[in-house]
Amino acid sequence: MKKDLAKITLSQALGLEGKGMVSLVGAGGKTSLLYALARELASEGKRILITTTTHMLVPPATEVSATVLSPDPEEVLEELRGFPPAWNPIFVASHRSKEQDKVVGFPSEGIEKLWDAGLADWILVEADGAARRPLKAPAAHEPVVPFGSRWVVGLVGLDGVGKPLEDAWVFRWEIYGRLCGLRRGEEVSPESVAEVALHVDGTFKGVPPKASKILWLNKADLPGAQVAAYEIIAIIAEKGWGVVTQAVIGSATSPEPVMACFAP
Repeated sequence: MKKDLAKITLSQALGLEGKGMVSLVGAGGKTSLLYALARELASEGKRILITTTTHMLVPPATEVSATVLSPDPEEVLEELRGFPPAWNPIFVASHRSKEQDKVVGFPSEGIEKLWDAGLADWILVEADGAARRPLKAPAAHEPVVPFGSRWVVGLVGLDGVGKPLEDAWVFRWEIYGRLCGLRRGEEVSPESVAEVALHVDGTFKGVPPKASKILWLNKADLPGAQVAAYEIIAIIAEKGWGVVTQAVIGSATSPEPVMACFAP
């Protein structure tokens, strides 16, 4: 069922209510959507922490008011308690990576400690890595989603649809091919995206059972991308939605990022 989209916000599209933890997995725009959601929630007066269970690029000063790095969540909390409320959003992570443009996040337990302290209305977690490819399938150790996540957003970069199944377009292409039956070099089809989204070892592998699982089809502003997005939604609906609780077609970098919302 498609929802009415009169000026719908990101939090409305994702079904966010109250306070909580949102984790982003998949590929093709997680960081852009994370910062867009942080800006929106902060503008509503909500206190936001941004973090990761994997590696992220060092946050730009335009997106966060402060960055706190410490491998000890208790030390992070001690520093946060001294910050004025106007410093918002705040990025927290464990330490800088050997790749100097990246930071390393916390294990799930560390993020649960940050949440339990009650200093933030929302914690936004980049919980998966994709090496800047538009599509991915998770390896055995991925994604790393904190158990307290009430919403998990699985991203798909629509610019990967129609491209050959190769490392240039699909992170862990061998696993992706095994999940959907494609061989190396074959065209990545809307059917394959739907298969990986619904597969027990696919996009939402191992996420908390009670979490809402939202499929975000990103970069829909690119030529031809909306056609592929609607086809993916139609296939998922035909298969009965499986683990997916709702779906959004959008563009995380656009001024109005939500283009269409769907639910069973």
